[in-house]
Amino acid sequence: MADTPHDNSKIGRLAAEARGLVEDTREWVDAKLRLFELDIEEKIDRLASRFMVRLMVLFFSAMAAVFVGVAGALALGELWGSEPLGFLAASVLLLFIAGLIHAVRPRLVQGSMGVAERHAEAEKEKEKGKLPPQRQLPPHLPEGSGDGAGGSAARYSAEKAGTHD
Repeated sequence: MADTPHDNSKIGRLAAEARGLVEDTREWVDAKLRLFELDIEEKIDRLASRFMVRLMVLFFSAMAAVFVGVAGALALGELWGSEPLGFLAASVLLLFIAGLIHAVRPRLVQGSMGVAERHAEAEKEKEKGKLPPQRQLPPHLPEGSGDGAGGSAARYSAEKAGTHD
């Protein structure tokens, strides 16, 4: 770009400053996006490592349970003089435990499944037309003071709409 008479004028200097400001802003936004990306990667790495540790603990616990079950079945078989009878008794015991867990399952998983159940109930009530009651202001507070900022949010909205007092 060739030097023009306007480059040394106030307008030229202002334009150069504006270009610099835009470039600095662009660099700042790029840095913030990169920081956000690194934060997300770090969180994903942390979750993945926790998952892998839990998976390994679960795997080795399951293997230990299998070996304990086999050892128990062999011990019962030796005690009763028949290995198949020992394995049959161990299988019946495991089926009983599985049935017991199935029977108390809703209470065991209430924390994780409760959210979905509450959401489904809310959807049913919404379809019936029973919406939850709206939050009411205490009687001693004037209208517009429920935003915690002395009513400034309500005033700002009214000013923006052109209906302020």
